[in-house]
Amino acid sequence: MEWLQGSDRGDLCAAGVYALGAALYFVLVQLAGLTFQATPLIFGGTLLVASVFRPRVLAAALLLLCWGVAVALLNAGALPEARTGAAYMVAFGVAAAVMMLLRRWIAPPVALQSAAAVLLAGGLALYGAFDVDALGRGWLWTLVVLADAACLAAASLYRSRRRRTSVAAGPQTQKPAAAP
Repeated sequence: MEWLQGSDRGDLCAAGVYALGAALYFVLVQLAGLTFQATPLIFGGTLLVASVFRPRVLAAALLLLCWGVAVALLNAGALPEARTGAAYMVAFGVAAAVMMLLRRWIAPPVALQSAAAVLLAGGLALYGAFDVDALGRGWLWTLVVLADAACLAAASLYRSRRRRTSVAAGPQTQKPAAAP
């Protein structure tokens, strides 16, 4: 893999972690009987491992993990069911506080983009799962994460190939600037 540059190599490794996380999710949810409620915790853990190779996903990992812990506590009866909204708000607040503490590794714009993407996509999926049966099924989210892994790997390989072909073509000559 010496032909892959740093970020491309990291993206390709992260794509592999995504694929492994999707496979683990499928086994745990579809075959071992974990509920859809385990989704944020499992994919948060997947992104946490992937952040070793692709640091920009660390913020999303933190959000999903904190949300997943809140879901697990609610499901275990450790928190009253009537306080679901409050539990989620506290979880996201904890994630935001941790992101602030980790600002050396998570740039504020990345944290904000991740928060927007996770909260919007996750919230819509959770909201829709009550009415659209497929949104609460493990196979769908396995396919979504596998598709994400495939796109990330393809983009990484494409960027690397473009970089290699432009280096092989040699430096581009520039025309001298016209005199005024």
